[in-house]
Amino acid sequence: MDKLKFKKIKIFPWLFFEASLSLLLFSQFSLAQKPTLAFKNYSVEDGLSHNYIRAILQDAEGFIWIATEDGLNKFDGYTFHAYRSSTEDSTSISDHPIIALELDSEQNLWIGTWGGGVFVYNKKQDNFRRIIQGQEKSRGIHSNLIYDIFKDSRGRMWIGTGGMGLEMYDPKQQKFFHYKHNPEDASSLSHNRVMSITEGENGVLWLGTLGGGLNRFDPETAKFTKFLHEEGNAYSLSGNEVFKVFFDSKQRLWAGTWGSGLNLMDKDTHQFTRFKHDPDDPFGLSNDEVWCITEAKDGRIWIGTDHGLALYNEEKKNFYVFEHDPFDPKSLSGNPIKSLYSDARGRLWVGTYNKGISIFDKQMNLFEHYYKKFNQNSVADNNVSAFLNLNDRHVLIGTDGQGLSLFDIENKWFTHYQHDKRP
Repeated sequence: MDKLKFKKIKIFPWLFFEASLSLLLFSQFSLAQKPTLAFKNYSVEDGLSHNYIRAILQDAEGFIWIATEDGLNKFDGYTFHAYRSSTEDSTSISDHPIIALELDSEQNLWIGTWGGGVFVYNKKQDNFRRIIQGQEKSRGIHSNLIYDIFKDSRGRMWIGTGGMGLEMYDPKQQKFFHYKHNPEDASSLSHNRVMSITEGENGVLWLGTLGGGLNRFDPETAKFTKFLHEEGNAYSLSGNEVFKVFFDSKQRLWAGTWGSGLNLMDKDTHQFTRFKHDPDDPFGLSNDEVWCITEAKDGRIWIGTDHGLALYNEEKKNFYVFEHDPFDPKSLSGNPIKSLYSDARGRLWVGTYNKGISIFDKQMNLFEHYYKKFNQNSVADNNVSAFLNLNDRHVLIGTDGQGLSLFDIENKWFTHYQHDKRP
């Protein structure tokens, strides 16, 4: 160790009373090493209507809309307002689970439910209009089982259904158009369960299906091109149960599957790079069930899996994984991640299965938080009474009853010194 250089350190009184907070060190959000993230968590105890979060979206006025298993929530930054079904109000929303949220070109909120069809929120009247399931081809949707809703660059609304294929509403013509699998037509949709929809270059749509792999759809020709898993071909899609498709700002297509991991497609060769969970690789994908993918305002790619949140490291082509820690109140609220959303401020909203919402705000995450953690290298105790800066690399930490901890800033490692009671 270098020659000791002593400095007077101001002790902050609140450190004695904040039992969970041990040490704060200024940190830049860099992927040279795994960043330490602090999340703000919300649950039914804070006003959410349900802890199972299916989708999250922000409107033009800044309100955050949250789709849950029981009702729709609007969050103004302070409180949650829940919209639920009412038998006494024909303009209320359905009592079915809410699966999808999307804004149309007029900033009207479209809500997709599992069993109740599609609703459109009337902002002026603060109520809902249901899109009726119609018998005629151009009127209404053909299924009330909704997986996804997506607005394309031309303002058309695309709806993925759970068995009746792909629906499209053209606001200019005020008509619905329908696309289904035809076993006698190789250029038709590969499967009628359309789980996820996104748009790539030149207005081409990409669809994830449950059992039919990935579909490329050209609306101009109304032709579908299929990308399927091929046994023995390491560059094919890893699996045909595609839960999520996502185009990032670099025009790369990501495809998350159920049980077969994550895929990244080369747009020139249409070959896939596969990422799968490896229990022996600490930098691998956290789980092979991929529910959601999003890109933050800083360009970083986040992946929600059935066991944790993964941050893609562009340089090393691997992942940093974040999981719920029962000893850390600022960790993720739960591990099954069902929805992700990056809002206008750059905050990452994480929707979980039955554990509510976790929010990571990069602008507020200017500190690294260290807590006493069971069976892990950490500070000796959460009650910190003093700091002494020994040199540029080492900080000595005094605790209330558990001795001294020497913290190596570079390696993020604690060494503990306690009174030896032996004579």
